[in-house]
Amino acid sequence: YWVGSHFSKWLEDSKPGAIACLVRENSNNIPGFLSWAFKDCLGKDYQSLFSIFQKEVVQNIEKEVKEFRQSALAKSFSQIKLRKTDHPIFSSGVQLVKNKIYVNQINDRREDYLKVIDLNKKQKENIRLPDVIESILPNTHDDILILRSSREYRSQQSLHWLLFSTTTNKVIERIKWPKAKYLFRFKDGSILGILFNQNTWEIWERRDGKDELIFDLPKMATLYNPEVVERDGKRFVSFRYFDFKATPNHEYLRVDLDSGKDEVLFQSDDSLEVIGSCGTHRLLKTSENIYAVNIRNGYVSNLKNELKGIAHLKGNSDYTMVLFEKDPERIYSKKINCEKWLDSNSGIELKKDEVST
Repeated sequence: YWVGSHFSKWLEDSKPGAIACLVRENSNNIPGFLSWAFKDCLGKDYQSLFSIFQKEVVQNIEKEVKEFRQSALAKSFSQIKLRKTDHPIFSSGVQLVKNKIYVNQINDRREDYLKVIDLNKKQKENIRLPDVIESILPNTHDDILILRSSREYRSQQSLHWLLFSTTTNKVIERIKWPKAKYLFRFKDGSILGILFNQNTWEIWERRDGKDELIFDLPKMATLYNPEVVERDGKRFVSFRYFDFKATPNHEYLRVDLDSGKDEVLFQSDDSLEVIGSCGTHRLLKTSENIYAVNIRNGYVSNLKNELKGIAHLKGNSDYTMVLFEKDPERIYSKKINCEKWLDSNSGIELKKDEVST
């Protein structure tokens, strides 16, 4: 549908009135005669026209990519090329531990791997696991990743969580909590599970084998992109929140896990995406702007317009890794503290009563 809509716009731009003509000439025909309408209205069959459209689209994309790679922003980063045989699934979660990126990947044979990319040496490694990786979540400490996995795609009973050591590249522990959609572990060994139960999102803590409900959302409200911060004795979980009954209905919330108190850090009327994190900062994008939100103090800052093209950002105290919308074939990285890099690219700092867009 997405391609078809762009193709329809291209036809109309090529010959104004083309869509109206196609509707008129094909409205009384049985299915299968649309090609005749294309010839009558545009002089060529739809296969030929689509081939021309496809060629132009590819040429325009290649031109945009080339121009972007020559920009000052792109040149300020180191670049790692992704091979055409690489199929990293960044939507399943990409994590940065020290100087290495960890992302789920499926190869041409549909085999599931954990792909490791060394930003310093620019080397890649594929780690084969006996489980299907569904998502990759960060741990709050140590060199550990949390993997949601299953041995079979459709078996709810086989869903479980793996603690994966980035030091040994091995699974060191399995956690059974199949109902948890998200899971995080704290320094003291307690576990935070986020569950969807009877149309309600709930946040539970498991400590010494006992589960306790900490916080729940209103029924039918939706939670996205949760992340946990544990620093200086404080523990927070933050997430994107959508409630179709509320106005504005897009919010970014922070919940104090010790007091159970929640606080709205950002609101938007039209749209809201979480496109990255580094330290205590979260990157939020609306239809018009991009913002950095500090989870610890609630401060929100505008970022420079040139950063609107960020598709995803991940960073730590040593490295900043960025994926740009205009160049999906490369990973961009810079050896710099991510929070410092964000601060250097921030504009006006907004007060809490000014963060609604």
